[in-house]
Amino acid sequence: MEEKLQMTGKMGGRLTLNSQCLDIKILDGSLVADRAGGELVIKDMRFLENMSGQSHEPMDIMIESFKDYHYDTAVAGLSLEDDNLVADMALEGEKGKRSIKIILHEFQSK
Repeated sequence: MEEKLQMTGKMGGRLTLNSQCLDIKILDGSLVADRAGGELVIKDMRFLENMSGQSHEPMDIMIESFKDYHYDTAVAGLSLEDDNLVADMALEGEKGKRSIKIILHEFQSK
């Protein structure tokens, strides 16, 4: 994921994990950013292209809205759906609110 996006900041919360050896049965978590917030940098243009298509926003607006994006508050949820790791994030900063859903397909096999 590092080549696609980078996020800085500290988060705390709860994480439930149930596994047998390397086979994860349950993964569920809820995280909240501390008061300092952090930065979100999207490095992969395909990520922005997908978001642009789903939100029907022009690509140039999407690029500008995520340029130097500092969030003051953030809430993230982690879950395991089938074999996929899902991270749902809601961010808010001076440039506005952002909702991002990231799915890491075939997480269990990696």
